[in-house]
Amino acid sequence: MAEYGTIKIPREEYNKHNERRQKRGMTWSQYIEDSSPDDRHDDLLDRLDELLDNPPEPHYKSACWDGYTMVGMTEGKNGEMVPNCIPDEEVEEALEYINGEIEDE
Repeated sequence: MAEYGTIKIPREEYNKHNERRQKRGMTWSQYIEDSSPDDRHDDLLDRLDELLDNPPEPHYKSACWDGYTMVGMTEGKNGEMVPNCIPDEEVEEALEYINGEIEDE
């Protein structure tokens, strides 16, 4: 991350704008004030294309503990819906049963 005052931007973004600024022979203040809406629009489209090509990893946590898999929702003690977490081994057994690999006992 590069810092410009209190603004933090990714290094590649900083380098791209710094190169444009230097080509125009401007200071950062001049560059920011002079940036046309078209330049900003192009920058946003470039960023959007980059995000579509390389989506970020999701930042959510699993609803279940390690070794458990969420299989739908179930009603909790207070009547609210909560994740239905079952052990991973049971998920594997259920899939094998569904696929006909295990006979009905």
